[in-house]
Amino acid sequence: MKSLVSLGANLGKPRDHILGACGLIVDAFPQAQISVSHLFETPAVGGPKDQGSFYNAVLSIDGSQDAFQVWHAIREIEQNLGRVRNQRWEARRIDLDILFHEADRIWTPRLKIPHPRTCLRRFILEPCLEIAGDSVDPVSGLTLQALWNESTKNQVQIRVVAEDQALLQEVQRGLERELEMNSIPFRREPNTIELPSFQIAYLFEALSIAPKSAKHDRHTRLEIARAIESSLSNQEGHHPGSDDHGLYLVGLVASPDPDVIAWEDHARPWSDALRISQAPQEETLAWNGPRYLLTANQTNWASHELLAMAQAIRCPVQRKEPVRI
Repeated sequence: MKSLVSLGANLGKPRDHILGACGLIVDAFPQAQISVSHLFETPAVGGPKDQGSFYNAVLSIDGSQDAFQVWHAIREIEQNLGRVRNQRWEARRIDLDILFHEADRIWTPRLKIPHPRTCLRRFILEPCLEIAGDSVDPVSGLTLQALWNESTKNQVQIRVVAEDQALLQEVQRGLERELEMNSIPFRREPNTIELPSFQIAYLFEALSIAPKSAKHDRHTRLEIARAIESSLSNQEGHHPGSDDHGLYLVGLVASPDPDVIAWEDHARPWSDALRISQAPQEETLAWNGPRYLLTANQTNWASHELLAMAQAIRCPVQRKEPVRI
């Protein structure tokens, strides 16, 4: 059983923290075959401003472990190394995440495998290429090498789809405010925002979906998948998977009452339709490519995360030293 684990740090002595975490993972899985990428350095993306650069690496565990054994082990290692979780995407002494475990697809509030943002982060995909470039992401259907290739294409479109036009418009307005606050030039059209400096365009589209099931008061995964496929086939001037154009699909969903129902439970038909969670193949999206399901309970955060996607896709990555274990 093979697990891929990402390691990141930007507080204190980040290089030493990552090397120490690698040693503790080796100790936790003494019977497994362990391999590690080089260290990579990249600027902080998405979190509070004025953070130091991150060091990142990816480690492979090949043994008899299951996903939950890895998860418990790396959480204990984070605590032992002084990880404190106060704010999302904050500076940290160490950050350990399971990227993949074989072809598992786990979608719960506490654990999601594959890690939802792997396909969006060049600073994670680049170290993956050194030790697992031929591995297939069970969500997108692409190899990790192919996912990395998407981030290097001349033009990239982040296609944001949802059932609610008003929600889309609110998130789009929030993204425009984010761009203005960060002094990032952009061009605006009714449902489109273009970032010339990133060669990225956001397209916001409300899906045409059949009426909700009276039994569940929600759309079924098949209805959502068909609506997304129709959207992809009708787009003009862009061919998914072409040599010079990349496409990232983002589903936008808000839970009606997040204090009563977990967002992951409410969004299950979407996560099934997008192949993020386990569902019958004939009822899911047939298109292969990077995709992400974004919570919009806080629309300002959703807008912030869309900008972070563009920054992570185009993030500069500098290869540093090899990791010895």
